[in-house]
Amino acid sequence: MASQACDDYIEQSLLTTDEQGYTALHHAVMASDLATLKKLLTYADERCVNMESHDRSTALLLLCKRFTPESQTDLQTEEEILVCLLAAGANPNLPQPDPVSLPLFAALERRWWRGAELLLDAGADAKATDAEHNNRSATFFAKDNVEILARLLKGGCSYEEISDWIGGGEFTKTQVKKMVLAVHELGPEFVTGNLLYETSIYKQDHESSYYLLNNFVILELDLPRFFNRIFYNGGIKDWNCKMKYIDVLTNYIFRNEEKKRELLFDLFLSCFQYCAVGGSQCAGQCGWNGSPQVQTSSEIQ
Repeated sequence: MASQACDDYIEQSLLTTDEQGYTALHHAVMASDLATLKKLLTYADERCVNMESHDRSTALLLLCKRFTPESQTDLQTEEEILVCLLAAGANPNLPQPDPVSLPLFAALERRWWRGAELLLDAGADAKATDAEHNNRSATFFAKDNVEILARLLKGGCSYEEISDWIGGGEFTKTQVKKMVLAVHELGPEFVTGNLLYETSIYKQDHESSYYLLNNFVILELDLPRFFNRIFYNGGIKDWNCKMKYIDVLTNYIFRNEEKKRELLFDLFLSCFQYCAVGGSQCAGQCGWNGSPQVQTSSEIQ
């Protein structure tokens, strides 16, 4: 009886707050005091672990918001604190309702990738949003980590939004390359016309484009328009690349398209009408006859 009364007293003490609404657990987290935290968690139930301060911070949220890779604290300690809180019943989807900030977003914003992984493992809602991050999707804050991005997409985040970002040029060539290499993890919905245009036309990463065309059915792809960009409008200048695209696209059409005859006609017509001298549709006025390997524009002049 005495032992139970003591435990009840300690548990009640864990619910006691200071003027900011912080409990002893909050303070242990702020001090990165793993030893004290473990002692407190021995007596804490989920109500204690998930208690909110006046600014609606749980101990878990506070941990994620205070994280910095450059902090003096050992990163391993921060991870252990996170693991202990989750094991004790910390809810990664609190505070609710109408959260000002959520642990997953705090971790992603600070590029705490391991923390984000653990939160997702514990059931953090990939589709949730919060006010502090302008109700943006979690994928917005995971652009630099393809592995996390894949997990968020599998958790229900929108493919369309990422496709729009790719089309808007918001990713670097290196980031796009990583996405292409991780397409099998990201899922077939990720392979869109925007991704192909970004790799081929805008980032000039032709090996990635060939890989996509050789291995996937590309969604929302307007092939005649793509043919036009390959041969005209300054899309791809290298003749050998153009020839490689003809080969790859021919195989793509045979494998995946119903209107093979029409599309092959469009492809070959674009090729035959292309003028390597002017870089546009041939007007038949320069008298040039031969491929760029046979005759250069300087010889014509």
